[in-house]
Amino acid sequence: MNTCFRLAVLEDLPELLQLEEQCFTTDRLNSRSFQWMITRAHGQLLVAQAGEHWLGYAVVLFHRGTSLARGVRDEHKKDVMRLVHEAFTQQLLASDVECEIGGPLKLPQLLEQGGQPLVLISSYRLTRSKSPHWVIVTDCDDEFVYLHDPDVDHSQHRQAMDCQHVPVSHGEFDKMCSFGRGKLRAAVIVYSR
Repeated sequence: MNTCFRLAVLEDLPELLQLEEQCFTTDRLNSRSFQWMITRAHGQLLVAQAGEHWLGYAVVLFHRGTSLARGVRDEHKKDVMRLVHEAFTQQLLASDVECEIGGPLKLPQLLEQGGQPLVLISSYRLTRSKSPHWVIVTDCDDEFVYLHDPDVDHSQHRQAMDCQHVPVSHGEFDKMCSFGRGKLRAAVIVYSR
């Protein structure tokens, strides 16, 4: 039987809720969330079916700033993430990219040397969304780190100018760019060749 992919409609709500219950034990989407995705979201909710059998759904949002991320709890998925991470690490080490693990992010020095820091932050302190998010550090001084946030949340009536050179205190920035119990951090510094 062929698999059919199509846009979800409101009549699909019972099947979507049933799939959600079968697939997730916590942080489930509810009827109201699905209804919003089908009727008002800046994105698409796709469903996959084989005849009358529901195979799954996919949510495609066309801008960030949502709270739909599902950090990973299943042990098998954690193993997969670990294996992918290890493979990426090996590929990185085999490349000509300089890799520094650990140590502080010396923003003034990096900017002075012509580096363009891309830093992974938690959006929570900016948008109350717990999703990870990359920002560009445009400058820093004694009081602030200045960020360019490529995520323009039009639902909050923001313009691109509202997300450029945003001042964030050093203390807040340190909190934004650390994750989990281990206080993990990630940054990519790009230099012109």
